[in-house]
Amino acid sequence: MSDRDLSDHKQPDAPGAPPVGSSDGDLDLCLHTLIAAWSQRTPDAVAVLYDGHGLSYRELNDRADSLAGRLRQQGVGIGSLVGIAMKRSPDMIVGLLAILKAGGAYVPIDPRLPHERLQFLVSDAHLGVVLTNRRGLAAGDALVIDMDQATREMRNDDRSGSCPEGATVENGDLAYVIYTSGSTGQPKGVMVPHRGVVNWLVWMRNTFEVTSADVVLKKAPLTFDVSAWELFLPLISGARLVLADSDRQHDPAYLAALMAETRVSIAQFVPSLMRSFLEQPELPDLSALRHVMCGGEVLSSTLQSLFFKRLTAEVCNSYGPTECSIGVTRWPCRRDDTRHSVPIGYAIDNTELYILGPDLNPVPPGAAGELFIGGICVGRGYLNRPDLTAETFLPNPFNTAGEARMYRTGDRCRFLPDGSIDFLGRIDDQVKVRGVRIELGEVEKHIQAHDAVEAAAATVDDADGEAVLVAYVIPTAGSALTERDLRSFLRRKLPLAMIPSSFYFVEALPLSANGKVDRKRLKLLRPAVHTVMEPRDNLEWRLCAIWRTVLKDPEIGIQDDFFDSGGDSLLAMNLVLRVESAFKIKVTLDQVLDHFTVEEFA
Repeated sequence: MSDRDLSDHKQPDAPGAPPVGSSDGDLDLCLHTLIAAWSQRTPDAVAVLYDGHGLSYRELNDRADSLAGRLRQQGVGIGSLVGIAMKRSPDMIVGLLAILKAGGAYVPIDPRLPHERLQFLVSDAHLGVVLTNRRGLAAGDALVIDMDQATREMRNDDRSGSCPEGATVENGDLAYVIYTSGSTGQPKGVMVPHRGVVNWLVWMRNTFEVTSADVVLKKAPLTFDVSAWELFLPLISGARLVLADSDRQHDPAYLAALMAETRVSIAQFVPSLMRSFLEQPELPDLSALRHVMCGGEVLSSTLQSLFFKRLTAEVCNSYGPTECSIGVTRWPCRRDDTRHSVPIGYAIDNTELYILGPDLNPVPPGAAGELFIGGICVGRGYLNRPDLTAETFLPNPFNTAGEARMYRTGDRCRFLPDGSIDFLGRIDDQVKVRGVRIELGEVEKHIQAHDAVEAAAATVDDADGEAVLVAYVIPTAGSALTERDLRSFLRRKLPLAMIPSSFYFVEALPLSANGKVDRKRLKLLRPAVHTVMEPRDNLEWRLCAIWRTVLKDPEIGIQDDFFDSGGDSLLAMNLVLRVESAFKIKVTLDQVLDHFTVEEFA
């Protein structure tokens, strides 16, 4: 196809948008270089704020330099992958910068992961070093560096701030490897270089005019790629980074209070958490908030309207797979917009978007096709998976510069008349729940690994406008399998976000004409009758009221499974906080996971 043929199908620039192909000199630099510059410009300015305590740009840079020297002594250099399994803290930021300064790339690991999955990540990434602040973390053959101890040593080290010279890091070198769900039953690591992340950050900084006066909230898990911009955008701009407590990052009331207290001006929300945030009866003074990024899930027009009713800030809808450096599109939402769906928008700088048919040729404007992404944002591929990389990272026939590639997203989209892009859903079995990308095949494989399971199918349901993961299971003949058995089994293998909220035991799974599970008909297998057992004493009444409030269901009884009734890990944390507040006692998330009816919990 000729260049002329393609130009008829590429989207135009949005009115007023920065020109594609910005020549900003910072695009040639690396993340840690951009951040280190502020330790020279504003050394005493607060870079990181956590729980009332600040860390200056000088302190951040000096500690990172000191730790980088130690990492180099352990053999970390260009191309090295270093695990970081830490609860959120200033030390986590020091660790991330140190890894980058040493020439390595960080591999974020949730320290609460089941042992089996954590060991898989350490082994698959061939990690030689893991930074952690979790006591007793087992990381196979990797050297585990206790960051609490390392921080004490750095504070007492007269050489703090010295960083032995190593090989020069270039912006084509890896910045991080983030693992996402894999359809084969095992997660896969996405390799992302500095240049793509810097491109997104520079675009954000220029578009939203981020300055040293801004305050940016960090609340997304480090294993979620949007956390990279939350972390690095303020630090490359001389602004202030506010860290939310890891254990309360899903608590809307806590987040609102923190944002008001620290005068947060820029924040990010996935739509599901944004809804909970905006539905609070009272919001504190958030007049400092001027911009919110929204992504990770579909933003509905209803939620967009609610945002503008509750807040004076602007909101931008964005889209971007982990494989393409955080974000690739932007759509500035409008208060007077009456359309029924919110577009994902236009390409950002140095990014190319194509909507192609099965023959990999552009479809006509307005027609549905698969979205492909090209440009500086495209990652390097999947770690140790050349086969999967070749399937999804294809030569770009529309860009003849060098060895340009484009990423096959698996997302169905179409160009709207104004050149923006409308997201229509997936063309495969990948789903997003609370912003977390999940391959249904991986969930099914782990369920089917249970000895008492003959077959299983996972899918998502719509619960009050939000996606909920559910599973349908055929137990083996004669087994006495229970939901508790399955939850306990999966908790040893999967992150909480990948464990279905509900399990339905069935005799058979509906099949399509080609013999595959017909996911659209799974819902028909559910039992239709539900009997509510009312509370029997004051304690059960109080707990039941909390259960009903969190689940937004007045029909919850004392024997109804919290997760089977639409609960998930985010709502479970909300439940914990409400029980603690009501009864003035300490409650753990594990207690909810082990006792998920009011009757048992009481």
